[in-house]
Amino acid sequence: MYEHLIELKHNVTSIILDKLKKNLLEVGVNKIDYLEVRNEKELSFASLYEKYRLFVAFYIGNIRVIDNFALHYKVKNKK
Repeated sequence: MYEHLIELKHNVTSIILDKLKKNLLEVGVNKIDYLEVRNEKELSFASLYEKYRLFVAFYIGNIRVIDNFALHYKVKNKK
């Protein structure tokens, strides 16, 4: 899971989120309520903002796990 979070840090795409969802289901998660990347400042959907958070809620058995992770992306200056 950590490797996928690092990949998200550099390239936020729906393909990566789908892959992370698949991996969570493969390791025993039986239901995913949400898995979203939002900009850290306004919690709107991620765009070109530099600081993001990954919000996740899922079930393992009857236990609901809710967490979020900071994802920081550096935008390189164009010259």
